[in-house]
Amino acid sequence: MAMRSSAVARQAKAKGADGLIIVNEGKEYRGTYSSMNSYSTLNAATTMRADTQFVGNNAYTNGTATTTGGINTYGSAMSVPLMHANGTYQAFKYVIGPESQKAR
Repeated sequence: MAMRSSAVARQAKAKGADGLIIVNEGKEYRGTYSSMNSYSTLNAATTMRADTQFVGNNAYTNGTATTTGGINTYGSAMSVPLMHANGTYQAFKYVIGPESQKAR
């Protein structure tokens, strides 16, 4: 929160304040942002072989079919908490400065 406090201090100084008191600072959880993706590829091949024999009026078929292949999937995911920073500050201005005290 030091970055936030210095930004508030700059604002206070720009408006004429001599200093800044941090009353409280904190963070508030507001939820989560999540995202993910994936990519898949499929490679497959089929090989067939068949033999047919004719005997008289009958046909006899023997055959095989072979399928080979694979699938590849790639992906990534992330989740990020959503936080809200808040704080209470008191700006102050010196009414009696060192120059005024010397005159007394």
